[in-house]
Amino acid sequence: MTLDDISDLITAQRISAWADVARRIAHEIKNPLTPIQLWAQRMRRKYLQSVANERRDWHVLDEGTETIINQVEELRILVNEFSTFSRLPRPHLNEEDLSATVGDALRLHAAEMGKVTVTTHFTAAASRCPHDRSQIKQVITNLISNSLAAMAEHGTDPFLAISTDVTPDGGWFLLQVADSGGGIPPANRDRVFEPYFTTKKKGTGLGLPIVKKIVEDHGGTVRITDSQWGGTLVEIQLPLQSTAFPE
Repeated sequence: MTLDDISDLITAQRISAWADVARRIAHEIKNPLTPIQLWAQRMRRKYLQSVANERRDWHVLDEGTETIINQVEELRILVNEFSTFSRLPRPHLNEEDLSATVGDALRLHAAEMGKVTVTTHFTAAASRCPHDRSQIKQVITNLISNSLAAMAEHGTDPFLAISTDVTPDGGWFLLQVADSGGGIPPANRDRVFEPYFTTKKKGTGLGLPIVKKIVEDHGGTVRITDSQWGGTLVEIQLPLQSTAFPE
């Protein structure tokens, strides 16, 4: 009997797959960024300046265009990193409130969740979690998007629960996102982290691989189980201390 350690081979395959993912993502999202940002800036100049003395409901336009401009700029930074290095940028870790990061992601999806019952449970223990706020917000955004798509396909009363805490052994920060969608069969729970594999009708197969890569770059882990409503529960654990890419 011969046993071979193929860890290096697997690592090389994953790096190659991610380089391909990075190139494809950069190509797909780079072109629309400039016109989106230019139109948002044009709307702000045209309408907000002309109604300086008549505020009424114009705060919606103000907040909406500002959000568009900020998110496009974050995408532009991400695309530049992809194009230059063919990989996700390394996280810049700071001790920040994980619950506030979750709140930012939820606000981005507020318009899509009119019929979704959303519950949150945030603990003070997660208020000083070392993480890259932009990247973890991207993780949460991907998970929320997956949950919304799964619940829309499942056709039941949509329910989304998000919580932050510390693991019972006190060793990790814990982020949980649970939904009432159709769930992911056990046989596919490892495969959904592979680039281009998807269980959704209109999925690209890139969301969860990006989630896994970002979490691993933070020194953390991610796993999928069943939620209490029969849908999907995604559990992310992040280190108590900054361990990713030490200087």
